[in-house]
Amino acid sequence: MKNFTVDENIGLIIKKRHNDKLYNHIFVSSSMVDKNFLGGQSYIFPLWINRTDAEVMHDAYDKRKRYSNLNVKFETLLESTYNKKNITEQIFYYIYAVLYSKTYRASFPEQLQIDYPKIPITKDVKVFEQLSALGKELSDLHLLKSIKLNKPQVKFQGLGNGKVENAIYDKNRNVITINGTQFFDNIGQSLWDYEIGKNRVIQQWIKNKEKIEFEDAVEFGKIATAIYETFNLQIEIDKIYPEILTELIEKQ
Repeated sequence: MKNFTVDENIGLIIKKRHNDKLYNHIFVSSSMVDKNFLGGQSYIFPLWINRTDAEVMHDAYDKRKRYSNLNVKFETLLESTYNKKNITEQIFYYIYAVLYSKTYRASFPEQLQIDYPKIPITKDVKVFEQLSALGKELSDLHLLKSIKLNKPQVKFQGLGNGKVENAIYDKNRNVITINGTQFFDNIGQSLWDYEIGKNRVIQQWIKNKEKIEFEDAVEFGKIATAIYETFNLQIEIDKIYPEILTELIEKQ
């Protein structure tokens, strides 16, 4: 737990096994999460190992406050391949981008059901950097800190007290009505059905609300916009993904 409390961090939330037809058991967090976050046994792998001042003080040989949680040989291999240093975070975002590739998910459905995902690593530094940049965008969206969220694609409309009397999705009007006068607009079917693990994000959010306050409307707009922007980034990732396979780093 201290890896998320001593200092800032990000972690990969993942499941080892699942029984679903489509793989969507992956997310990012900057804090600890419930063990059932993805709807079943979920694991979070912090990117950084953070150490307390006491741990550093009592260690006569290692005075680092934090160090990478990635395998040292693996990280060194990538640094050598790309002729780059200090790429810990870039590696994390590259992996995140690959895991959100629809092409990747469709290519290994059975393997992704029974074990942790295996990540193809490109030898091409440009491909690595492109996917890493897209993975960083994805991560920022999912952590709700992307500047793209400043322009919400979904808004809360109508006059009323904000009470959620009966939330209903109207696919013909692309709205979620919460009472007789108020609704969220621009709710496409893909947004309404969007899942992370076992959780339908929009439906679960609405289900947990009794009343929509101003802050709730803002949060909902950010979440919905993050999902729509995720769709866009997945398209960009899938344009690049085939280039990974042209020349892979061989397993050492």
